[in-house]
Amino acid sequence: MNIFPNPIHAQVTIEFYVENEMPVEVSVTDIHGRVVYAAEKSALNAGRNQLTFDTGNMAAGVYLCRLKKGNEMLYRKIVKLN
Repeated sequence: MNIFPNPIHAQVTIEFYVENEMPVEVSVTDIHGRVVYAAEKSALNAGRNQLTFDTGNMAAGVYLCRLKKGNEMLYRKIVKLN
């Protein structure tokens, strides 16, 4: 999973690869565990996928991005600047 740009200002793109068509869940939480963004659980095509969302309503700070695909979970830190 790649997140760019990171640190972020207004928008962020999460890029990831899935081996087979499968349901994928993406969520971003603040340091208190509150979900600030969640993508719908949906089956995505095999190969490279991207998800872009606006971060303008997020406060500056550190966030955790979680990607769940099948039985695998990946985590990456996101830093939001003003």
